[in-house]
Formats: sequence, structure tokens, C-alpha cells
Amino acid sequence: MRAINIYIILFSITFSAFSQQAIIDSLNKELSNSKNDITSGILHIELARAYQKTDLLKTRLNALTALSLIGRFDTLSVDAYDQLGRYYFYSSKLDSALFYFGKARYILFANNKIGKVSSIDISIGSVLLRQGEYKKSSEVFFSSASYFEQNNDEGGAAKCYVNLATVFAELHDYNTSIAYSHKALSILRPLNMTQIEMIVLPNLATQYARNNDKINAFKYYKEAEELALTHDNTRSLAIIYNNLGDLYLSEKSYDEAEKYIMEAINLKKALKQQKGLEESYFNMGFIKYKNKKYSEALEYYKWVQTRTQGIGKIQVLRALKELHQDMGDLEKAIYYADQAQVLSDSVKQEESKKIISELSTKYNTTQRENNILQLTQENQSLELAKFRNQIWLVLLWVALIATSLFSYLLYKNVKKKRLIVSQKHQLEQQKMLEQFNKFENETIEKMILGQEEERMRIARDLHDSLGSKLSTLKRYIENISTKSDKESNTVQAALTLADSSYTEVRNIAHEINSGVLLDQGFIPALKNMVNNISLVNQLKINVITTDLTDRLANNVEIQLFRIVQELITNVIKHASATEINLQVTSYEDHLNLIVEDNGDGFDIKKVKMGFGLKNIEKRLGLLGGQYEIDSSPVAGTTVILNLPI
Repeated sequence: MRAINIYIILFSITFSAFSQQAIIDSLNKELSNSKNDITSGILHIELARAYQKTDLLKTRLNALTALSLIGRFDTLSVDAYDQLGRYYFYSSKLDSALFYFGKARYILFANNKIGKVSSIDISIGSVLLRQGEYKKSSEVFFSSASYFEQNNDEGGAAKCYVNLATVFAELHDYNTSIAYSHKALSILRPLNMTQIEMIVLPNLATQYARNNDKINAFKYYKEAEELALTHDNTRSLAIIYNNLGDLYLSEKSYDEAEKYIMEAINLKKALKQQKGLEESYFNMGFIKYKNKKYSEALEYYKWVQTRTQGIGKIQVLRALKELHQDMGDLEKAIYYADQAQVLSDSVKQEESKKIISELSTKYNTTQRENNILQLTQENQSLELAKFRNQIWLVLLWVALIATSLFSYLLYKNVKKKRLIVSQKHQLEQQKMLEQFNKFENETIEKMILGQEEERMRIARDLHDSLGSKLSTLKRYIENISTKSDKESNTVQAALTLADSSYTEVRNIAHEINSGVLLDQGFIPALKNMVNNISLVNQLKINVITTDLTDRLANNVEIQLFRIVQELITNVIKHASATEINLQVTSYEDHLNLIVEDNGDGFDIKKVKMGFGLKNIEKRLGLLGGQYEIDSSPVAGTTVILNLPI
């Protein structure tokens, strides 16, 4: 459970609890004397901002009240939408946060407030970053940084650099992450932007720690600690002490680790902050375990066990197993080991389902999102071009009065700088895109291999375990000693049932295992499956191949095999066919596969697409393939698939 964290934070000034309460009291006094809706709405927005660090529910209530007073499409409503976005961000309701930040952005863009649009984009990028949308968030931060750089807004650019550092850290590119953090610090310190510096320093220390540079990690954690103590920022101190404890723990300096982790726990309790307490208590249990203080370790582990789920609970169960093992209580050690294994199997199944669902949704919506993004960028470019043209027109008149030569040289110099900045960001975006695509491809490959290995395990368990037991049962029945017992109806019925059950288990195992990992290639696996299906279902299946001599990529063969298996299953279930023709033809740039049956057929316009066809469509989508169906009642069905190779 030990982990050194990097924190994503929306940028806003943090006041002390005392000064915030003073601000809240002052605003409430002004509000009680206000008799104007607009003025009252503005005061409610300021109250929402003041409550942001002490009472999030009051932030939401005041923002909604402000909207009811001001109107939902007035430019003043932007701040109310921004506060609602922050409420949902800090409440970890990220879709709602994205919705309200988007509303604020729409109003600003419609009113040509380009600078404020870029500021809202930082919040939108932060939400996308929390959602793990690294590609989208980096595009937002790069775009905002480019605007701030061109308009000499160093503070805005520094905020973008901070979040870009976090993006690259999440992608494990720590050298680039560290470079962006230093770039941000070089701007923040001269501008005395201390609040943001208190975010950057512990993040930079964490980036060094993840990059195995412990010397610089300790250096910047100490700098962060001094700055947070100077400004009495207990929230930052809680983060810093937690990460310092984790760092000392990784160095096996248990006494130092215990000191800092306890400091972090005490600060979190004082702040009534539950997030991260489970991790801190687990680490304290680990330290006590290493120092052989088993009873204290047991108390910490038990506390964590009742308050965590999923992977965290598996880790604490395994830790309890090791603890009881060292204490000599083998019965409890075995109990916790079993509990950890059961929960691990359950979590793996849920994660597998979640990954498959997320990937399916992602690939189904990618094209639509790309189209929307392209249209949005085009519209923004047109608006920006219009805005810039207006500025240049004014500058041109002023320059003509002064000197035409000076205007020409200035124009050339600005154009050159913009080109350099644009080229730099294009290179960085290309690098990010390559990393993102590599990450996606590896995830899909692992998912497919995991599915096939799970099929092979289930088939092996059916055949080796249950099949073996049924075979043994049959032999026991056959070996009954007396002739009268053998000829009894009960024994004969049991023998028949054991025989049919064994045959059915073997058939199921062969069907599941058909083509798993396709060791001999797609065509041999296909013929093997056809032979098994023909024997069981009394169905004639003809396989015709043309010019397919080379093996395909393993994941392509697996997906194609499952598609054919699904099509044949549909024929068996629905078509009442007696014959199927499978024709596989390899062309220079694509593979063609035709599945034709002589069954009942159906009216394509009237039959709704079932789960099987949807599954086929998703698999073909992953491979970039297409398919079409030709069928009519009584005339059979033909399915044609084309797959690029």
C-alpha cells in the first residue's frame, strides 16, 4: 500500500481558517444590507469562494443561489459555474465538475473572453487529468500554455507547466516532469506566487523520488516543509509529512518514517480529513511489524481492514497473514491467506469486466469525440484569427504614423517567435500522442491474452478435474460385484448418466478450448473446431481456403477465430441449417471471409441486432474490419467479413 503521491490541485488562494471566517462574516453582513439582486448574487459568489476550504456544501448552496439571482447566461454567472465545478471536483464527482466548467467556458467563449477561457481550461484539464485522460488533458494544458506565453502571462503559463509536470509523471516520464516543475518554479518564485509554490515543491520532490533520486527528493521535501511552516499551511504539511514518511519507509529508516507518518496522521485528524488515512495506518502497522511490535501492528492492520476495500483490503489481509505467521499463529495465518486469495480472485474478475467495458465504450466513442474536437478547434481558430486580426489592424495604423520600417521589423520578429513556440508544442504533443498510443496498444494486447488464458484454464479444469471424476464414477459403477446389482434399473440409469455427463464435459471443454492461443495457426484451429461441431450437431461444415499461407498476428487470429465461432453458434441456435460453407481468401492488403448457410434465413430490416452480432461488431472494430449480412426468409444467410492485413 506504500506509495508516494503526486497531487492534482485546482489553483486558488488558500486563506487561514481565521481570516476565512472573518471574510465570511463580513460578506454575510453586506448581504443582509443588500437590496439588489445583482449585488446579492455577486456576494453569494464570494461566499461560495470563501467556504471552499471549510464547508463544500455551503460553496454549492451559495453558487446555486447566485445563479438564481444573476441569470444562467450572464457573464457574471461564469464565477458561479466555476465555483460549482470546484465543488464537484473536490467532491470527486468529476463528470459534474466537467459539465459546470464547460458551461463557464461556453459563456466566456461566446463573449470573446479568450484570456479567461484559457484560465477555465486549466480547471478542465485538471479534471481530465484526474480521470486518467492524459492525452486530452495534455492537449488542453499545451493550448493554454501557448496562449499565456504569447500574451506574456507568466503566472498562467506556470500553472500549465505544473499540471503538465503531473501528466508526464503519471506517464512515468519523470525527466520531462521534473523539467516542467523547475520551469514553473523559475517563474513562481520571482512573482512571489507562494501558494502555488507550496504545491510544486512536494510534487517535484515526489517526481525525484519516483526517478530514484532520493537526495533531491529529500532536499525539496525539506524546502516544502519550511515554506508550509512559514505560512502555517497545515494541509500542505499533511501531504509533505505523509510523503516524507513514505520516502523514509522505502529507505528502511523506520524510526524517521514513523515520526513523519504520525505527524501526517495527527494533522489529517485535526483537519477532519479522512482521505489517505488508511494508507498512513497501514504504513504504521508495517513499521511496527518490522520492529517486532506485533500487538501494535495488529491494531493498525485491524483498523485498516474495516475501512478499506478492493486491492487495499487484499494487501492488509496478506500483511495480517505474514504477521500471524511470525507470531506463530499458523491457523490465523492460513485463514487470512485464504481470505486474501478469495478477494483477489473476485477483484480480478471485476477489474477484467471493467477493463472490457471501458475499452468497448472508449472505442465506440473515439470517432465521435475526434469529430467534435476537430470542429471545436476549427471554431476556436476562426475566433482567435478574427480577434488577432482586429488587434493587428489597430497596431498597423499606429505603426504607419510612426514608421513603416519599424512596423515591418516588429511583425517579422513576432511571427518568428510564434512559429518557434508553435513548433515546440507540436513536438511535445507528438511525443505525448506516441506514449498514449503505446499505452493503449499494450492494454488491449494484455486484455486479449488474459481472456484466452482464462478460457484455457476453465477448459483444463473441466477436462482434468470434473471429467476425471466422472470417468472414475463410471468405472466404479461398472465394477459393481454382483450381476443382479449391475442389471438393476438404478445402476443402469446411473451408468448412462455418468457416461453422458462425461461426454458433455469433454465436449464443453473442447469447445471452450478450441483455438485457444491458436498454437498451430488460424486455419488448423478453425478446422479442429469445425470437426468437433460437426460431430456434436450433425451439421456439415465445409472449409475452403485460398492463398492463406502466412500466419497472422496472434491477437488478430484470436479475434478472427472468435468471430467465426460466434457466427457458427448463431447458425446452430437460430437457422435450422444442415450445411455451412466457410471460405477464407487472402488478398494483398486484406483478408476476406464468407460464412454461408442453407438455413431458414430472416428479414434483416425486422430482426434486431442481438448480443452475438454486437460482440462481432466490437471485435471487428478493434481490428479495423467491416462486415455485411445478406439474408431473406427461407433463402439462408451469408455473412461477408473484410479485414485489413
